[in-house]
Amino acid sequence: MILEFTEKFIQMCEEYISKNPDVATSVEEFVKRCGRLGLYNLKSIFGDCSPNTFKVTDGAVKNKGAVCKIYIPDEDYREVKSFLERKGVLRTVISFYYFSILMVLLGYWKLPPKI
Repeated sequence: MILEFTEKFIQMCEEYISKNPDVATSVEEFVKRCGRLGLYNLKSIFGDCSPNTFKVTDGAVKNKGAVCKIYIPDEDYREVKSFLERKGVLRTVISFYYFSILMVLLGYWKLPPKI
């Protein structure tokens, strides 16, 4: 699955990577790792609770400005979408990735060095 992020957001990710080169070698790797960290953190917080009934969507493209496309492995995409459908934390997969990345960029979550 390919998700589109704004150019400014990608620049913020690049700046973070340049200051923390041990977390990722590229924005694509950084996005994937943040998504996996977000899924891990939210699963540990919400655990197994009653499922929601709304459908999670891919999100509508509202920003007509420059965007950067990032490939997300299908397995990661399906796992995030399934989690969101069960827990109802966010309504779209792209909003989940924006949220997870912002939590790392703002310093609330620590992305461990890659191995």
